[in-house]
Amino acid sequence: MKKIRLIRNVICLLVCAAILSGYSTNIKAEEETEYAEAPIYYSDPVYFTNNGSSGISTRGADLMQGTSSWADHGNGYITIVATTEAQGIRDKLYVSSYLQRYSGSSWVTVGSWSNTAYNTHYVNLSAAITVTTGYRYRLYSIFSVTQGGRTESNSVYSESMMVY
Repeated sequence: MKKIRLIRNVICLLVCAAILSGYSTNIKAEEETEYAEAPIYYSDPVYFTNNGSSGISTRGADLMQGTSSWADHGNGYITIVATTEAQGIRDKLYVSSYLQRYSGSSWVTVGSWSNTAYNTHYVNLSAAITVTTGYRYRLYSIFSVTQGGRTESNSVYSESMMVY
């Protein structure tokens, strides 16, 4: 039993390392843009079908990209990776993710994680959790960049998936 748990943890770490090293599809801004009074935000969904995970990316004026993804490794073992990347060095970057389960008629948060970094262009988080199988789950993530007292943020929901 311990050997199976060790193998599962090693596989999880390898998957997380692959995702963090550029394995996932990211959206990059073509060029730096100056802050506009009413920036346009948009989300481009990216679905990773090789391991049953789903992810989503978003970007804005100061927020170069925010990316979150989660993967079901079987038996209720879930891994989560989320990043916020700015258009350059900024005062504060923040990322948070909430794993939610559909229960009855509403979504209930079963785990949450966050990370903050200062005077940088990048912050990330990664997590693993074991959840109850037989339910639909989704990931809700928040990305923000603060510069000179002005905060630009965005949030996205992933596609929901049944976890077995």
